[in-house]
Amino acid sequence: MLKSCIYSILLIALVGCSSLPDYHFDMGKSLLGYPDKEERQPGKFQSARKLPWESWNSEQDLQGNPLAEPAILRGDNYAQNGDYRRALTEYQSVKPAQLPSALAETLSLRIGSMYLALDQAQAALKVTSDYYKTRRLSVEQVDFAPSLFFGFAYGRIQNAEQSLAWFSRARLMAQADRARAPFVDSGLRMYLGSIPDDRLIGLETAWSSDSYINTQIAQERGRRLRSGGQSTTYAANRPFWSSPLDTPQANTPGALIVPDSSGPLVIGAVLPLTGKYAAFGQSMQHGIDLALDAYSSAPTGGEARAAVRDSGATADQARAATIELVASEHASIILGPLLSELNAPVSEIASQNQIPLISFSKSSSFQGSFNIFRLGPTVESQVRSLLDECERLGLKRYAIVYPTDDNGREFADSFRHRAALRSLQISSESPYTKGDSNALLAIAQQIEAAGEVEAVFLPDGIPAAAHFYSSLSSAARAKIKLLGTASWDNQGELANSRTALDGAIFVSPFFSASPKPVISQFVKAYQAKYGKTPDFLAAQGFDAATMALSALVRGRGQGNGFSQAIFEIERYDGLTGSIHAVQDGELERTFSVVQLNGESLVSPPAAAVPSFSVSGDSGIIRSGIPPIVDKGTANSNSGDFALQR
Repeated sequence: MLKSCIYSILLIALVGCSSLPDYHFDMGKSLLGYPDKEERQPGKFQSARKLPWESWNSEQDLQGNPLAEPAILRGDNYAQNGDYRRALTEYQSVKPAQLPSALAETLSLRIGSMYLALDQAQAALKVTSDYYKTRRLSVEQVDFAPSLFFGFAYGRIQNAEQSLAWFSRARLMAQADRARAPFVDSGLRMYLGSIPDDRLIGLETAWSSDSYINTQIAQERGRRLRSGGQSTTYAANRPFWSSPLDTPQANTPGALIVPDSSGPLVIGAVLPLTGKYAAFGQSMQHGIDLALDAYSSAPTGGEARAAVRDSGATADQARAATIELVASEHASIILGPLLSELNAPVSEIASQNQIPLISFSKSSSFQGSFNIFRLGPTVESQVRSLLDECERLGLKRYAIVYPTDDNGREFADSFRHRAALRSLQISSESPYTKGDSNALLAIAQQIEAAGEVEAVFLPDGIPAAAHFYSSLSSAARAKIKLLGTASWDNQGELANSRTALDGAIFVSPFFSASPKPVISQFVKAYQAKYGKTPDFLAAQGFDAATMALSALVRGRGQGNGFSQAIFEIERYDGLTGSIHAVQDGELERTFSVVQLNGESLVSPPAAAVPSFSVSGDSGIIRSGIPPIVDKGTANSNSGDFALQR
């Protein structure tokens, strides 16, 4: 019975297409306690799409300050959606002479980035080099972001000396911020993988004095010796950071190295199994195990097993656990960690060993890269999901009422930012000291008297929200929608505030009592195996493992790597939302949004079953990179910004 139920889950998850599911669960028992020790950074956003050299954040300058120049913001929006030509047009409409130095550098790098995305490497090098040369800046004054960019750009025109010099400089600068290291490591590995054997041997000798570059070259040569292959095959007009046009058979020149296809899949996980967060880790482990059961029980499934290690609560413990998964368990992929502060050491080990990783970090400072992904209930994913539903309802004018703690400011920053991108109007903003009920009463009276808004976003707890909404007259409540976060999805607290919050709209990531087949089958199987109802973390563990298995199997079947395979999953409508991969390493998720209606929660209509949707066999991924227009040349322009070793 249990195997039949588990198989049904996988079958439902892999058939057909669906729109946004209907989810709800008790957030007070899971997501509110979801550990995130790393200090929040209000106002920091990760772009929806990132090119592999883009270490900066969308709508921010290179120093992390918010941008206000409208054309640059429009360009960033186009770039996020892969429309690089329109982004370039917007950036070029700005007159750099009228900008302060820091903003001019930000602009020049964005223009160069778009040229490189369009495979016009010479133009990319010229515009960025001109910025530094006209200001008489030396290479020692070039920061991490442009250094990484130069490594890619020079590599594209096959200038190995300059490319390796800039990659080396970028890696040296990344020592102060470990989150940056995977950007450099993955970029350099891609570049070295495209260099022919005879050329690589010469570079190993020439760069023997640079321990980082020499080590990476030695690892690439070792990879080729183990596989019997040579460099990855790219057409002359194909950038080295893109996927190969085709995949030769193993043991032939140009073979692409993929995970071992002869043995079972090993889903490694680094989770807290001891200490104060052990219950969270156990929930995720149960969800992962159930996904493996589903895969193994399916007629088209195969052999797979889980290997779970305790992350502990320190970087050293997490690092040791990850090394054990790689060295002893030969993990095909690593899921975790759960604690944001442990993400850097786990990502570093995975990146160094070219093992795919799906982190569960919620931190706004997360930096994805090649093969490093994140599936977490982030502030941005909640705000985006909420605004999607608000736009469907036709709401245009908003007020933001928020507590001045870190969480309130981060939600307010994200809501303001995302509303501006959608041309939605923020009519008023009202900060208050958390717990100040008199301030909430006064704000409610002001908003009602103004009569300007259709919805109020209030990222505070249920008691504060109930106090605010009940302070409005019944006529005002009929006109104004109250919007909240996933923290409102708490059955215990909602039961005490149903009258006051009637009509409120909020994010609901998982509804364990849903009649939808994929959720009801999951709950049934989970209860049969573990004797309790699953929570959000169990469902998220199931979704992460299911996506990982799908990408690994697809990668093996087509001879592609994990990164390409996961991008070919155009959409996975799972237990915790509709998920797809974007270029900054984010597994972007749209949560369900529900409305409190008396004793019930109602949500947007959805199709009958969740599903995977993948692109065809052409191998085209979701990067949105336009057709190639410049093949690049063997030598750099003598006027480019060059780095001497």
